[in-house]
Amino acid sequence: MSVFMNVSCRDCPMEGRGLAGCEVPPLAPDVVFVGEAPGRVEAEKGRPFVGPSGRLLRSLVEKHAGDLRVAYINVVSCRPPDNKLTKEMVEACDPLFRARLERLGTKPLYVALGATAARALGLSGKMGDLVDVVHQTPYGEVYVAYHPAYVLRRGTASTYEESIRRALAYAATRSLETLVDRAVADVRWRATGTGEEVSQYVRGQDVVVFDIETFGGNPFDPNESGISAVAVYSPGREVALVAVGEAVYSDGMRRALRDAFRRGVAAFHNGKFDVRYLVGKGLLDWDLVFANPFHDSKLAMYVVHEDGVEYGAGKKGEKGSHGLKPLTARYLGVRYGGDGLYGARPGDANWEAMLEYAARDAVATHRLLVYALRRMDEHDLRLYDFLRRVSVMVAWTEACGVVVDLETLRRLEEELSERRSEALERVRRACGLPKFNPRSTKQVARVLYELFNLPVPKHTDSGAPSTDAESLEILEAQADGDALEFISALREYRAADKIISTYIEGWRKRLWADGRLHPSFHETGTVTGRLSSSGPNLQNVAKHSDLGKLLRRAVVAPPGHRIVEVDGSQMEVRVFAALSGDRVYTQALLSGEDVHAATARSIFGEEFDRADPEGRKRMRTWAKRVTFGVLYGMGPELLAKQIGTSVEEAERILGQYYEAHLEVWAYRHRRLEELVRRGYVLTPQTGRKRRVAFIPPKGTREFEELKKHIWNAEVQGLASDVCLMVALRLADRWRKRGVRFFAFVHDSIVAYVPEELVNEYAADALRTFREVGREVFGETIPFVGEAEVGYNWAEMEPWEEGNGE
Repeated sequence: MSVFMNVSCRDCPMEGRGLAGCEVPPLAPDVVFVGEAPGRVEAEKGRPFVGPSGRLLRSLVEKHAGDLRVAYINVVSCRPPDNKLTKEMVEACDPLFRARLERLGTKPLYVALGATAARALGLSGKMGDLVDVVHQTPYGEVYVAYHPAYVLRRGTASTYEESIRRALAYAATRSLETLVDRAVADVRWRATGTGEEVSQYVRGQDVVVFDIETFGGNPFDPNESGISAVAVYSPGREVALVAVGEAVYSDGMRRALRDAFRRGVAAFHNGKFDVRYLVGKGLLDWDLVFANPFHDSKLAMYVVHEDGVEYGAGKKGEKGSHGLKPLTARYLGVRYGGDGLYGARPGDANWEAMLEYAARDAVATHRLLVYALRRMDEHDLRLYDFLRRVSVMVAWTEACGVVVDLETLRRLEEELSERRSEALERVRRACGLPKFNPRSTKQVARVLYELFNLPVPKHTDSGAPSTDAESLEILEAQADGDALEFISALREYRAADKIISTYIEGWRKRLWADGRLHPSFHETGTVTGRLSSSGPNLQNVAKHSDLGKLLRRAVVAPPGHRIVEVDGSQMEVRVFAALSGDRVYTQALLSGEDVHAATARSIFGEEFDRADPEGRKRMRTWAKRVTFGVLYGMGPELLAKQIGTSVEEAERILGQYYEAHLEVWAYRHRRLEELVRRGYVLTPQTGRKRRVAFIPPKGTREFEELKKHIWNAEVQGLASDVCLMVALRLADRWRKRGVRFFAFVHDSIVAYVPEELVNEYAADALRTFREVGREVFGETIPFVGEAEVGYNWAEMEPWEEGNGE
């Protein structure tokens, strides 16, 4: 006990609130998990890591620790007031923390959970650079992982298990060999300038990985950049081969690529980029790629770990990544970077480093593909095969691009610039400050909360008074006079300014050499399976939003074509009805009745039938909110806010809904039971799974959030998959006749169609929605599509079935 002689708590700002500092086994521990400070549950029970996040950690430790002796220690031993840990508290508790480390004495493996623990053990830097790596420190070896509370907040618990498993595996052996894939770490490669050698390398191999390195102004645009090297790897060969110089565009390279595709053994990581680029350079053609979808380690890892990897800090690390380097660091134990290597050419100082980097990428791609395929069951394999085909179609769509009318964009900018200038004058006049800068959040805050003395509706994470859109909306409802004029004008200024800077100027900067936008559509961007979009995000320009109506005017059809947008009518409601078997939804959809009116009748009964048209309209709107609220796990508080009623009234409406929709209640509980039993929810129609490594106790906030997520994930994912099935069939039937997809917006497929084919294509698209719906769900629920046609994306006319006959 002598190590504690100089430790005193008398001057600590914590005042001894809820001590729960450590838990150490009788014998010296092999692993010590180091956290930050106890929370409410820990303080109440006097034990560290027994709250929701602690239960997640302990469940994983119990599963993977084997015979290892495990200890749990917090950097700060007492619960911080309001759970807010400060630098002063860490400093005050530091002597006690270090005394405990000294008492352990045996140099265990420390697992630092979060940034506070990592810093306390002598490390510095961003968590994204520290995590999942063993570090040598004055205290011994420290393995850094995210704190389980951070993981629960971000909903990525299923991927956290691998991090804890690897830490414990390393503790059992204390050898870096068990954490590092040597084929990737010590990559073997050589360069070749001969295309025939590449062709010979590929011949007869069971799997061949390709990785391209580009140079030039826009690495995504084959018209503005080129390929400096192509790394080729097969485990059947001793080394990776990196083609350079004349070999890159040689006939031998073409033969190698086409041989690998024809035999179905070509593999990539994020292959839609490489394939789109290779087609653009004439090394592949779409017919070959559509006939033989490539393997993709990114898609494979998404199938078995849909949450991805937490990588990087701040906004960059908010969601799980399926990038090659984060996955390689997490699952293969090899961390490497490529900073400063882009654009390297022969003779450059970093040329050799770039070639080795390309070879390592190719080997890592293969190792990740093997890792994922070994973990797939029949459901995973079915989903993987589907996603491979979707990836080809998405690559083809991205290659088409979006035709933008620059003159329309210019006129829109002039109109919005004038609107922005007028709003700026009103803002400055209202606050009496001729040099006021509305882009300065500090200046806005001073005017709102000091000049006009308005109440602060909320604060930012740093504690400053918020000036975001939600805060302004709240304040606008309370303000009058000059304050009201200031807020109203400021909101107009911000709206116009955002469209100009983010969208109009952003679109111009993103135009490729062909004059088109080429957005990316991501299969791994959401855990549900719905495609996301970036560069630019076309899903932000929805047809019913003010922003969408403005920007869609600039998206036009090329000469001789029209835009045809087809989408599934009420897709999520139909999927929800099919999955739950709910009689109210089913009967309404089968009979063609307005489904939301039918839902209103089921909730309000005779009250709905006796109401006047305005009353029925209001109740229908409420019923629609309830339906989508149930889909997205909405509680009575949020429902009350959306329909403008009391929480008690919202609770009554939800109760009446569930009384009339017993099948929905049964479906939701059936899925929860499956989740608890299996650890995942399976969508049998596609094989898609939503995994959860840790299920919080019932009644907790975390459990309620989990329920909402699980119910929505299956419905949203299956609705998206049905639309993608339709898109695949349409692409197969129509791409050789000149139809080109250019966007996917949730349940919509948007295409350029030759004018003479518009009626025929639209009719086939609507037939295909019905066809796919019957195949997936049988005859229980009719799946129907709707079509619109126009010369620009804002002015679309409904296309009526029968026009093509």
